[in-house]
Amino acid sequence: MYEYEFVKINASTSFFTNTEPADDYQEIVRNYAANGWRFVQMITPSISSNRAQPTHYELVFERPLP
Repeated sequence: MYEYEFVKINASTSFFTNTEPADDYQEIVRNYAANGWRFVQMITPSISSNRAQPTHYELVFERPLP
């Protein structure tokens, strides 16, 4: 059995650039790994209808239940 953690990262909002995470996702992954979490995947659950770009990302982590 596992427990899961979902971390929402807002996308940058500049119209003229590609939409990228506003936060340093690599640092978030490193911090969670240091606390026993395993990175599972990054998903883009929401798309802005006016630009067809993600509004945010979610990082998914898991670790065995104690």
